[in-house]
Amino acid sequence: MGADTDHREAVRRAVTDCAEGALHERAEALLAVLGYRSERRIDVETVPADFLDVAEADSDHFLTDKQRDRILQTWEHVAMVHQFTEDELEEFAQKDLFGASAAWHPSRAESFVFLAVDLRSADYTRASLATMTRTINRLFPMPVIVFYRHERPESGVALTLAVVHRRPHKRHPGRDVLEKITLIKDVRVAQPHRAHLDILGELALTRLDLDRLSFDDLHVAWERVLDTEELNRSFYASLFKWYQRAIKEATFPAAAPVEHQVLRLITRVLFVWFVKEKRLVAEDWFRRSAVADLLCDFGGSDYYRAVLQNLFFAALNTPLDQRGFSTQRRTTHRVFSRYRYRSLIQDVGRFRQMMARTPFVNGGLFDCLDDEESRGAGGERYDMFSDPDPAGGARGCPSPGGCLARARRPGPAVLRRSWPLPAPESLQVHGRGEHAGRNGGGVGS
Repeated sequence: MGADTDHREAVRRAVTDCAEGALHERAEALLAVLGYRSERRIDVETVPADFLDVAEADSDHFLTDKQRDRILQTWEHVAMVHQFTEDELEEFAQKDLFGASAAWHPSRAESFVFLAVDLRSADYTRASLATMTRTINRLFPMPVIVFYRHERPESGVALTLAVVHRRPHKRHPGRDVLEKITLIKDVRVAQPHRAHLDILGELALTRLDLDRLSFDDLHVAWERVLDTEELNRSFYASLFKWYQRAIKEATFPAAAPVEHQVLRLITRVLFVWFVKEKRLVAEDWFRRSAVADLLCDFGGSDYYRAVLQNLFFAALNTPLDQRGFSTQRRTTHRVFSRYRYRSLIQDVGRFRQMMARTPFVNGGLFDCLDDEESRGAGGERYDMFSDPDPAGGARGCPSPGGCLARARRPGPAVLRRSWPLPAPESLQVHGRGEHAGRNGGGVGS
């Protein structure tokens, strides 16, 4: 494996280890993979009420009853992972395994403090996690980065990394302004999303472009990695490169320019992807191992035909009570609401179960554009959602499947690889200015 693959695999293992055990220990192991090693910590009480008592006792700020109650109602356990300062940054650069000091600096604003919080089982909104993070940051003079772990009702254990962006107050040197909260939200611990692994991996000290070994530069580098605008630019640049490749390699019917066909394909796939992110479409459609077991032959055009075309036309564009396989008779030959390509599917029962999870979308995006008239009668073919059996040598049925397969089978994995997603899912930002003290304070001062 290459260096990038090795690094991503190390991050993936560290994330999956967070499924069980003490979260602060698992988070420390993940941070070690990213290069953030430190012995600066104190054993703060793991009971949330006791932790808040200690934090407030050593802080210039106090929580309102509402803020305190919100935390006590949602937090089960809390522990400090460690504090990372400029000293640790220099030790990393010098490969100093021993370190000059391991003392906790409660008033050292130029540092990161990492906390690990176990939440009660529930689905937490972006706003609720951002509010918790902003609340706890009010009690510390330095940025507090929080690992949240909780059990989601449908998808199991999830991990969220919450990062606060702070800046000095322009008129009051002793205060910081708490700005936006960035969330790497709902990382599925059992099967981490590629985008989440990529974003976490880019936070590694070896990946950051630091002009100087200073905490200020480190803070700026984190903000650069977590900049959603930059991630969007990167995503769309990668998508455009795939588009340029696809229009050269993909094969479509000649009824429309290939550029139009590729854009239509990309739009449909992106829509399905975002619906999948909302857990309305089975995740297994986009997992190579799962689809390989579902289809008779994973190569060539099979994924495009048996999975994507059936998803587009016979599922998303068809009410649930009208779905079923085509009888391949003349009377149903041009009925586009029927599943096709049964011969390409080796597990038809599982195929039906996965399709049953797919909602009906009453819109034009997934209309099959083929004419109902035969070609001999002047009908045009755009999507080629046809009954002829590809396994038996379909006649005149070109498709972009080969391009998808050669790019990285199945096709959506290409999008996944370049998926530092736009902010709605992988990286989410909440912004609001709020004051926090810098002088003194902090747990254990």
